[in-house]
Amino acid sequence: MFKVLIADDEPKIRKGIKGILDWQQLGFEIVAEAEDGEVALELACEKLPDLLLVDICMPFLNGLEFIARLQTMLKDAVIIIISGHDEFEYAQTALKLKVFDYILKPVEKEVLLKSILQAKEHMIEIKSKNIQDEFIAKQLKKNSHYLKDMFLQELICGKVKAQDINERLNYFQIERTANMGMIIIKPLEKNYGIIETEWDNDLLTYAIANIAQEAMGAFKAVTCFKDLKNQVILLSDTHPIGRWTEMGSWIERCVEDYLKREIITEAILLNEELKGIETSYQTLCSIVAEKNQKTPIVITIQKYIDKHYANPELSLTEIADHIGISQTYLTRLLKQELGLPFIDYLTQVRLKKAVMLMQDPNIKVYEVAEKVGYSSQHYFSNVFKKTFNMSPLEYKKGGMK
Repeated sequence: MFKVLIADDEPKIRKGIKGILDWQQLGFEIVAEAEDGEVALELACEKLPDLLLVDICMPFLNGLEFIARLQTMLKDAVIIIISGHDEFEYAQTALKLKVFDYILKPVEKEVLLKSILQAKEHMIEIKSKNIQDEFIAKQLKKNSHYLKDMFLQELICGKVKAQDINERLNYFQIERTANMGMIIIKPLEKNYGIIETEWDNDLLTYAIANIAQEAMGAFKAVTCFKDLKNQVILLSDTHPIGRWTEMGSWIERCVEDYLKREIITEAILLNEELKGIETSYQTLCSIVAEKNQKTPIVITIQKYIDKHYANPELSLTEIADHIGISQTYLTRLLKQELGLPFIDYLTQVRLKKAVMLMQDPNIKVYEVAEKVGYSSQHYFSNVFKKTFNMSPLEYKKGGMK
């Protein structure tokens, strides 16, 4: 049953409208009558009618004013004006207020019946649309996590149009800042020197994502999701940059401690507003894929260097002793699989970290040198300039893009 409210200051008119049609048979129930606009407004708020038959000329609050105020509260209510005024000005105002119909007094049964039946058909459409919209909204809410992950997967693969990125980031309430970074986490297929625990792939990814997200709790704008290669992707603000550059190693340690599985992590800085994120993602994918092809022992060596590069005394002897192999064998492994001597690979790691640290405009060159394992700023500057053809200070001033 659709609920009806009749608002007219003449009792005779209200009685006539009630009696002219068999409302119940038509699927309507008259739930309220009002003799002025203020009472009609109160009753409308209380009874929430679907259909309102409203006279224009009513005391205290005329019909047009009543309709204007009503539509801010009952946006789906259908309104039919019943008026004794056949004036263009009234009809024009009614049109602006999106009134469903305008019927002149005296009311003829056939005219009213036709209008009511059309109004009923319109209300059924509204109800149907509202039910559909509610269903869609529930489905979107139910599947919001899945849809958000789909968007992020499309984003890192370059499948989202540049002009749509911000709108969709806002829709999914994905935070971002001016200084964002990406960390990729890939479970190793083979382990070396660690007790392996059997895991279902999806469950392992889920567990890694939970640990990683918790580990990143001190950073702003953290977003964690799985890509199509079953790798965990972390997006976050990079402040403080010194701590952020160490998060890969920290997450590795946490996952190994809690899950007894080894992982590879790689990090990269992103452009503002995540533009060009697909290129950064592909770069990280290439690096972890290349690492994953190495023998387990070389991966372990790389991971050890990644964790201890800041130690100025880090040496072949220390790494060989830690892993339990000879220095000669270690040197041969690095040369065969990395194509670099130990010192060159260590330098490569240190300079990569240094470049990240220098994104902080307030950090001093000597502080960068210390943080990446150089006890001498002068020596660090020489190594940096030899690699990048500019000094660290020139780089900090924006010389390298």
